[in-house]
Amino acid sequence: EWALPLNQLMPATTNREDVLAFWLLICRYMDVTQPLPDIPLFESFRHEDPRTLRHDEKSGRDPRYWRDMSKQEYERFKDDNRHKLYNNKW
Repeated sequence: EWALPLNQLMPATTNREDVLAFWLLICRYMDVTQPLPDIPLFESFRHEDPRTLRHDEKSGRDPRYWRDMSKQEYERFKDDNRHKLYNNKW
């Protein structure tokens, strides 16, 4: 069975920024004209989507970008991302 358990991607929240960001993630996932969203969940499947594969080859994206990220790099990413979310002009 093919399914994407969206309810497992984000815990229940009333935080406006988290909900809007999650909606954008879903829209990006459903848009077949763009590569898959670059999140850890999809990393092991990126090579299976032709558009994403072309995008990654063209941009030089490391296929193990998320898997090889150090804890410090990941924490910095989360902080930067949170800052972008709260400062976005939704």
